[in-house]
Amino acid sequence: MAYPNNVDFTTFPPSSSIDLNGLIYVGGAADLDPSFTFISGARAVLEHCARRLISPPGSYDDPDWGFDVNSWLNATLLPRDTDSLAAAVRNEVVDVEGVADADVNVSVDATLGLVIEVDVQMSDADTYPFVFVLGPDTIPRIYFPLETV
Repeated sequence: MAYPNNVDFTTFPPSSSIDLNGLIYVGGAADLDPSFTFISGARAVLEHCARRLISPPGSYDDPDWGFDVNSWLNATLLPRDTDSLAAAVRNEVVDVEGVADADVNVSVDATLGLVIEVDVQMSDADTYPFVFVLGPDTIPRIYFPLETV
């Protein structure tokens, strides 16, 4: 883990919730958490994945670090585009320390907008999901399952 003592601060304080396929997710927009809530374990790894996906390449000292999921906002997506987006998201997520593999599903929801569901398999073989929601009226919202909060 890249964090001292395997602990970090949340960048995604819970401000709303969604229900996808019967699983409750909580989260919201990336923002500084005024309570400086500590996170560790799976939650720290999932947030690191989410940060990589909302950081355009070149925004940090490594020009290859990051993926601008915002560039897909309001895009007209064909099936091959959703496959391409899913592959790009997976490639970025598996580069995160502590991640062994990831399954990514991209869909367009009539209410939510573009939904990117990521199931992250950790190096210890446990799997944890998180979800990106890109809607026409909002910046990306990142949601984590209630049990990892």
